[in-house]
Amino acid sequence: MCAGTPSASGKPFRQKGWTVPLRRACLRKYTAGCQRRWKSLDRDNRILGLAGLAVKAGKAACGEFAAEKLIRSGMAKIVLVASDASDNTKKKFTDKCTYYKVPIYICSTKEKLGHATGREERSSIALSDAGFSNAIEKLMKQSGGNDIESQ
Repeated sequence: MCAGTPSASGKPFRQKGWTVPLRRACLRKYTAGCQRRWKSLDRDNRILGLAGLAVKAGKAACGEFAAEKLIRSGMAKIVLVASDASDNTKKKFTDKCTYYKVPIYICSTKEKLGHATGREERSSIALSDAGFSNAIEKLMKQSGGNDIESQ
């Protein structure tokens, strides 16, 4: 619609932008679509999406050395380890997370973890933000939460 033509409510648009009710309606429609798409994803894809957002926000350490450093500093809130990582890597992170009392979650593959973070294959990601870690733990509890190795 052009500026000056009547909207669905019968009020004309303002010259510089939309009226407030129309903006709210568009926002509701957009967020409803996002919520539908989010609910259609399975649990692993939701977790990987949250991990990718945490990396973009600068609240995560990707890779074995960076994740281990974040765990040792006491800033890690949750650790994600790839299911196809070596047994030595899984044991190392399980032991570190048990000692430092950080929840650990064994999830998809190295390739998917790397793709979610925008990098090459990664075997581990440590998140330092409480909001992202709470959201991931909430997703795990909804589906039973049996993938947590230690707390």
